[in-house]
Amino acid sequence: MFPSNILKFYVFLLQSCDCFLMRPVRLLFLWIAILVFSVQIHAQQLSNPNTFSLEVKNWILDSKFRDAFIIADRWMEFRKKNSMTSEEANQLDAILKEMPSRGFKTGEIAYFFVRSVMQFDQQPDVRKEFMQVWQQLMKNKDPRTALELAKQIENWQYDQTIPGLGSVGLRIKGDISIQMDSIPQFYFKNAQITYKSGRDSCVFDVEQFQWDVMGKKGLAQQAVLPGELVGIPLATWTLPIFEVLPRSGVIQANQSIWKEEGSAGIEGEGKFFIKKKSGSSAFPFDFKATQSLEKPLLDPFWKVNGRLWISNEKRGFLAETSKKARLEIMTKNKVIAQVDAEVIWVLPDHSIQIPEGKFRANIAQNDSIIHPKVRIQWDAKAEKLHVNKLPGLASLALFFEDSFHQLRISADLAIVNPETQKIDFFRVAAKEETPAWVESYDFFEKERV
Repeated sequence: MFPSNILKFYVFLLQSCDCFLMRPVRLLFLWIAILVFSVQIHAQQLSNPNTFSLEVKNWILDSKFRDAFIIADRWMEFRKKNSMTSEEANQLDAILKEMPSRGFKTGEIAYFFVRSVMQFDQQPDVRKEFMQVWQQLMKNKDPRTALELAKQIENWQYDQTIPGLGSVGLRIKGDISIQMDSIPQFYFKNAQITYKSGRDSCVFDVEQFQWDVMGKKGLAQQAVLPGELVGIPLATWTLPIFEVLPRSGVIQANQSIWKEEGSAGIEGEGKFFIKKKSGSSAFPFDFKATQSLEKPLLDPFWKVNGRLWISNEKRGFLAETSKKARLEIMTKNKVIAQVDAEVIWVLPDHSIQIPEGKFRANIAQNDSIIHPKVRIQWDAKAEKLHVNKLPGLASLALFFEDSFHQLRISADLAIVNPETQKIDFFRVAAKEETPAWVESYDFFEKERV
């Protein structure tokens, strides 16, 4: 039915119903008639070959963008220039004519689609990919995804950045390819990535980069980040496959290799955060090795082994499933004390912190003093190990014990001196009211007590 016939039909209906319809109801019918008539006219407009270019121009102007008239004029010049092949021009016309019937009706979507098509004038292969993906989205009747695709394409064409990422910026320099999986994807080969947040930015090269248009996240292959970025010179972080997650400001790799000068590479998972902490010159970084080190970390008085954990400025060692991380205190190549723990932190000045661990001091070949749950600190300046009792009521029933002599010592602090090979015990809390005490089944002789 032609639009004019539809309008005549509604007028006839209003006239015939005048005897029993109230005025508000008649007005409602009239508005419906006008709406249907205008939609029918718009659908007919894009099928008129004589006025097609002008009608697309007016459609672009409906977007109300400040530069819409510039894009609309460029569209008219683009049509006159006729730089596309006849096959590609027919494909473009067919897309524009079909868009309204597929729900792609707004001036905004026409503006971004036409602008993106024109800006691929020097890249006809990519333009062809873009129009093929657009046709698939039309087939799916998905104008929302199509609009997001066109916005990101247009913005990338302008300055190689991806829009809509909040305070995080992402620039991708490289040759683009546009493909349709379940959703549109951008592919880049041998690309340079600039990842930034505020004044903080990181630039690195990748062999391949894939961008999820709707998920707004990237999947990259083969990159190497220098250790200087995280405050560790003469080191590298190699990422075979990793994610770029702008919404959380993170680079995340489930498999990667951390390597420092003079040591073998260490496999593990890691996260790199693009926003620096206030006052820090290094980016926040977290790396956890999958296995313990082949060789322990050495110092003149100690050695540590476990799964390497780098967390910002601190370097830690983690337990494995079958064994704990271990600190050994040594003197003259002899182990005089050891601590097994879930995590051991080694600070830049070679001080050590252990939030909770099991302590053991070797007194003789078959004799040792143990405590099942203590907090440990190695004082690098004084070169002494501080063994602190944990706070809380639960720790009151835990003592330093010597099973060989059936000896128990109630103390808040033990200090191990590797140089003198001595252990001194102290009462810290309420030491005047509650002195440290020692009890034993057979360690003391009667005449000495």
